[in-house]
Amino acid sequence: MFMVKGLNEHHEFTKSDKPLSYTDLMSIYSKLLDGSTAEEATADIPDKRERFFMWYRNFRLEHHIEEYVVTDKAWEWQKFRKTGREYDL
Repeated sequence: MFMVKGLNEHHEFTKSDKPLSYTDLMSIYSKLLDGSTAEEATADIPDKRERFFMWYRNFRLEHHIEEYVVTDKAWEWQKFRKTGREYDL
């Protein structure tokens, strides 16, 4: 969950299903500091998009990482798709 309001925004929080990623945070924070509202700061992020991430799917094998792509909600891990990239440390 990511909760954000811009400077001088005092309204109630609203729910959004916009697919944000940690890679978006710096851009969003910069826009907020420049005076954008939370809605303006995320306006250029499409409502549907792929996000890639690395996952230690099996915590007992900390040396093995798999890459996945998700287009839905981040908590719906059963919908994740493997990209085929795997890394062993």
